[in-house]
This record gives sequence, structure tokens and C-alpha cells, in this order.
Amino acid sequence: MALGAASCGLLYLAGRRFISHGAGLAAGLMLALYPPAIFFDGLIQKAVLDTFLTALLLFMLARAQDARRLPGWFAAGAALGALALTRENMVLLLPVLAAWLLLRRGDRPGRFWAPAAVFAAGAALAMAPVGLRNYAVGGEFVLTSSQSGGAFYIGNNKDATGEFVPMIKGHQDLDSQDAARLAEEAVGKTLSPKEVSSYWLARAWEDIRARPGRWLGLLARKWLLVWNAYELPDTEDLYFYQDWSGLLRGLNRVFHFGVLCPLAAAGFVLTWRRRRELAPLYLLLLGTAASVALFFVYARYRFPLVPVLLLLAGGGLAQARAAFKEGRRRSLLAAGLAALLAAVFVNWPLFRKEPVLFVAYSNLGNVLCNQGKYSEAVTDFEEAIRLQPGYIEAYHNLGNCLLKQGRPAEALIRFGQALTLQPRLAEAHNSMGVALSDQGEYEKAAGHFREALRLRPDFAEAYYNFGNTLASQNKMEPAVNSFRQAAALRPDYAEAHHNLGLALMLQKKLGEAEEQFRLTISLAPGLAIAYQNLGYVLDGQGKHAEALEQYRKAQQLAPALERK
Repeated sequence: MALGAASCGLLYLAGRRFISHGAGLAAGLMLALYPPAIFFDGLIQKAVLDTFLTALLLFMLARAQDARRLPGWFAAGAALGALALTRENMVLLLPVLAAWLLLRRGDRPGRFWAPAAVFAAGAALAMAPVGLRNYAVGGEFVLTSSQSGGAFYIGNNKDATGEFVPMIKGHQDLDSQDAARLAEEAVGKTLSPKEVSSYWLARAWEDIRARPGRWLGLLARKWLLVWNAYELPDTEDLYFYQDWSGLLRGLNRVFHFGVLCPLAAAGFVLTWRRRRELAPLYLLLLGTAASVALFFVYARYRFPLVPVLLLLAGGGLAQARAAFKEGRRRSLLAAGLAALLAAVFVNWPLFRKEPVLFVAYSNLGNVLCNQGKYSEAVTDFEEAIRLQPGYIEAYHNLGNCLLKQGRPAEALIRFGQALTLQPRLAEAHNSMGVALSDQGEYEKAAGHFREALRLRPDFAEAYYNFGNTLASQNKMEPAVNSFRQAAALRPDYAEAHHNLGLALMLQKKLGEAEEQFRLTISLAPGLAIAYQNLGYVLDGQGKHAEALEQYRKAQQLAPALERK
């Protein structure tokens, strides 16, 4: 929230330098009242950094253009580099702005190589630590993340729509593990993150070359999505949150993207006389929109457009006031016409709000289920399924909630529905295994755990649950191996270490069991049963005084804990 507030101040300073005091004041105030900005400020997400760093970049560009000194261009480049680390597509703006610096004076372009060079150096310096860290950790010099290839494939493959469509049906997030697993299955060997990205990039270009006409149509659709008034949600939905926020609801009725764009269009017309000074704004606007359309569209991905649009809108408001006083009716008429055309364009109904809310209802169901409010959670999961009958995660989450309620038979039905829609969903196989194990159907459960691990060899929770099922069948040696796998994949997995200790204790391997229980206590100091079980193995080794100390600790943490 502090970053969001600072962004308003930076935008005011940028507007004052680019256009006028009035334009900056209007832009800063509008950002303070802009509902999506308030919404993103309230989330633990990097969108607030996008706002802050975009406003910082605008201020640095305005300042550098005024002062015409090399340190200013270096600082502007560093701001763009930092922005590219939070919103990777923005790295495409670096050559665009560097080229503008080289060519902004057509008569003597060579004179301006120095600002372009230091601008690029500033961006490189901001991004270099990440590239060096990636090289040190993974052996590959990658400036940001290694997800560009996967994201490009999602936005440009033969079945792409311009919105997010997961690589594995039922996984609603862009999961690098999914991308890596599918790529490695296709080529038959382990790939580095950079190789995974290259694989998906090549796959996307294959689809583009096969159907270039369809791809051009897809690009046009994505361009429309970028500029549409609807705030296309991913994991968090503005329209869902505003049902509980009078502030968001009230502001969003009168000031949203569909209002901002027409204001910016009018500002573009009214500030056209100053187009040379405002060229960086035009480049940022078009470059950002193009970089989003190149991949796929989410509201938060396009949000860096907003500070630029606000500057143009603020400039338009300030210039409209001056034009009215001076009687420049033609200018006002042209601005009004631009605003009208923009309003029709951006407010064209491409979406209906209600069907997109299914993710929000599923998220709310997860929160309520974790709070133990199972009946309310079930209602929300069922609403998510009603809105989107093919939403696999809602079936899976509903099944997990029913399982927590002690309703494994009903949970099995929901897991089965999820697997009917997506047989490759490892999480649903794991949950199905847990539900079957709870009903004593251990062999069937084991089959689902094996399938989950085939689909996801790094699935620590499936190893843990499989170990529990094997232990219930008194198959201690394979149970120990399964618990060891879970603990190796997730060294901080306290429950896996604890149950490994239990299995070792039952095998009379008291020394190894003691080591696992002590490790469990270091990871989860509040787990009373771990102290009690440590007491048992110490007792078994004749360390009675130490055992008594552990029993006392267990009783202090859980007075009702029954010794067996």
C-alpha cells in the first residue's frame, strides 16, 4: 500500500515534467482512485511493483529528457530493468526505447548514441544480478525467468484463444513443472529450464508456420483483449472482491478501464502539439500492449498500460480546460470524437462477467475449508462447478473438503469426476488414493498412488500418503522407502520424517528412528506426538531419564495426549 501511494506521487512528478502541473496532479489523483490499482495494492502479489516501477520509469524518462544528462538516462534504464524483472515481457521495451534515443533527432542520429548506450547499461546492471544468480545456480545465463517459451506456447499454439489455457487440463496456473514434465516426456530426456523454454518456443513456431492465417487472427483477438474494458482475472478477481467492498464497487461503477481509455484518447488528441516530448509515452503504450498481446492476456499483465494512460488522460483534462477558455472548439470536438470512438472500441462486450467467477468461488471454498467451515465451502465449490461444469480443480477441491468432513464415499465421486475430465491429474489420483485408503481399500489406493507418481515423480505428498497406506498393510520396508522419498523431495516435510521414524521404530531400528523424531521436532517444535514417540525410542534404548523429559514436553504441549 505504501508502494501504491508512492506511485501516485511519482506519476504526479512525471506528469508535471512531461506536460504540466495540472496534468500531473490529475494523473496522480486518478491513480489514487483507480479501482484496479486499489485492488492490486491489497494483494500480496507483484502487480503493485509493476505500478510503482512503471511510475518510476515514467518519472525517470521525463527527468532525463528535461535534464539531457547521461546519469538520468542510466537511471531510466535501471528502472526499466527492474520493471522487466517483475513483468518479463517488458524487456521487449528496451530495444524500442534505445532505438528511439538513437533516432529521436533525424538530422544527426549519431550524436545520440551515448544516451542509448547508458540507458541500455542501466537496464543491464539492474538485470545482471539475476542472470548471474541463475548461472551460478542452474548453469545457464537467463536474465529473468525461464518461462517465456511456455508462456509463448500457451498464447500462440493451434488451440490458443488469447486467454490462459493450461498445458494440462485442470491446472489453472502457469506451472513450470507441467511445462518441464511434458517437454521431457516428449524428448525422452531431462531438460534444463532454458531447454524447456526453447522446446515450447519451437513448438509454438511450428503451429504458427502451419497456420499463419489463424495466428494473425489470434493476434488481432489478443489485441482486442488487451484494450477491452473487462479486467480479465487469473487467480484473483476484482469483480468477485468488489461484492464485499463498497469502495471498489462504487468506484468501479464510474471509473474503470472503459472510462480511462476514452479519456486518454481525448488527451492524445489535445496534447498532439507536444508529440515530440511525449514520444516516450506513445512508445511505452504501444510497446507494452504489443508485448502482452504477443503472449496471452490477463488484467495484471496489461496493468503497466494504466500509468501511461493516466498521464495522457491527465494531460487531456488540463488541455481541455485551456482549450475551453481559449475557445478552441475544433480541438474539443476532435477530442470528443476520439473519446467516443475509443469508448465504443474498449467497451465492446467480449465477456460476460458471471462465468469467469468460477475460479474465485473455488478459491473462496478453499479458504473456508481450511477454516473448518465445510458446509459453506461445499456450497462455493458447487457454485464454481455450476458456473463452469468443466472446471476440474473445483471437483478436486470439493472432494478434498468432503474428505476432511469424513465423507470419503462422496469424496470418491468428486475425485472420479475430476479424473474423468482429466485422467492425467496427479493430484486427483493422490486424493483418490487417500479416500480409498480411508475406506480400507488399500490395493486400489496403491494403484492411484503409483499413477500419481508416474505422472509426477517429484510428488512428495503422494510418496507420503503411499507410505501411510503401505504401513497400514504392515508392509514396513516399502513404507520406509516411500517415506524416505517424500523426505528427500521435501527436506522440511515434518510429517514425512515423523512417519518415517514410526516405521523405523516398528522395525526396531531405534537409533535411526530417534534421528528422524529429533529432525521432526526441529522442523515442527509444536508437534507433541513427536516428543512422545522420541520418548518411546529413548526408553527402548535404556535412556530412561531422557525419555521422561520428552514425555513431559509432550504432556506440556498436549495435556490430553494419551500414552500408548
